[in-house]
This record gives sequence, structure tokens and C-alpha cells, in this order.
Amino acid sequence: MKTLQKSSISRPSFNLPWVTLIFLFYSIFVYFMYKPYTMTGNQYLFLLISENTYPGGLVEIKQGEYWRLLTPVFLHFSWDHITYNVIGIFILGNWCEKQIGSLWYLLLITLIGVLSNYAEYYFYGPSFGGLSGILYGLLGFIITALLMTRQLKKIMPWYFLLIFAAVFILSWTGIFDDKETANMAHTGGLVSGIVFGFLVGAYFRIKQSIPSNTRP
Repeated sequence: MKTLQKSSISRPSFNLPWVTLIFLFYSIFVYFMYKPYTMTGNQYLFLLISENTYPGGLVEIKQGEYWRLLTPVFLHFSWDHITYNVIGIFILGNWCEKQIGSLWYLLLITLIGVLSNYAEYYFYGPSFGGLSGILYGLLGFIITALLMTRQLKKIMPWYFLLIFAAVFILSWTGIFDDKETANMAHTGGLVSGIVFGFLVGAYFRIKQSIPSNTRP
């Protein structure tokens, strides 16, 4: 994993790394090819945690369809839903992937995706989707890791935080109820991102506190 040192941290840029690009491209592909607004098509249902698993307990996954723990993140139900998520991942994912490397980033967003999906399923049931759980997970990860390494004010523009925080709070007020917002996916992603950010930030603080001549 790359280090979050002052010399290696930079402001968000728009040169998309490969993992971010693949996640965004596939989400857009699914949105336009599988007509999610009608909830039809075997290919689309192939990605869902479906209705018939609730409240029986993740029947499809217990039968070996483990991809369903993650693949709901690729499903979006309206143009504003996918637009907001794509822009958010474009900004935060691009920056995060450059800082920690593509393989660590892939592991991070996979874990956040699975945890945020399970949180939404556990509290509200199946048939949900969207990258927003990962989006808020990245937000929590980046803020916490930068706070731990004392780099937040130097790196993350305040208006990024304000926009994402405002949407998160407004979602819980019910203003987006007509969109059936997956609030527990947002919250599960945010919490898991904060936990991972704390662990990574703590690791680098400990590492930086050890004199270089004593490191193995």
C-alpha cells in the first residue's frame, strides 16, 4: 500500500485509474442496457438480492451466488441517481485509488460495497441498488484517513464535504422518499469507510513515528 505522506498526497485530479473506470463504465452499461426503471430482464435480476430471499435469509447467496453481495452497487433506478453517484465516484474514487493503489482500492470498495449492501438488506429488505454506499464509504475513508494523518484541510476542498454531507442528511429527512433512498446502504458505507480509514490512518501514523533506521 502506498503511504499517505505529505509528499505523496495531492488534490483530486481527473485522470481515471482503471478500477474506478471499470466500476463507472459497468454501472452506466447496466443502466442503459437493462432498463432498470421497468425492473425487467433476467440479466438485471441476476445482479439483485431478490425479493424471494427476504425474510428467508439470502437464499440465493447461500446457494453459491456470492456475487449478489456486491453486484447491487451497479444498479441504478433513475438518471439523477446514476449521475450523482458517477460524479461522486469520479471525484473521490479517482483520488483515493491514486493514493492507496489500485489493488488496495479494489479491496476497499469491494468490502464497503458488501457491507453497505448487507446493511440495507438487513434493515429494509432486498431489491435495492446504487453506488452510493461505496460513495459514502469513500467519503468516510478519505476524511478519517486524512484527519488521522493531519492532511484534511490541505487536501479535501470544503465544498466536497458540504455537498455530500448535505445530500446524506437530506436523505434521512425523507425529502427523497419518492426515490426510495437506500439510507442504510449510505450509513453502512459511511461507517465502514470510517472504520477502514481509521485503521489505515493509524497504521501510517505508527509507521511514521518509527525512526527510519529502526524499521526492518
